[in-house]
Amino acid sequence: MKHVTAPNEGAFYGLTKRELFAALFTAAAIANPDITAPVGTIVSDSITVADRLITALNDPDEDEEDAS
Repeated sequence: MKHVTAPNEGAFYGLTKRELFAALFTAAAIANPDITAPVGTIVSDSITVADRLITALNDPDEDEEDAS
């Protein structure tokens, strides 16, 4: 049985996995001097990337490729 990554499942110090992933992406983008987008754009993009990561982690097709 595959574990499903739920966006609102607890992850770390009371943060949901979605919040933790978005915070990590935001921190990495803000720390990168080559990224000059406004902070609001970085934050909204980080949430989108976090959601896509959770979706990808739950994609059953990925497990089939790893099994070979």
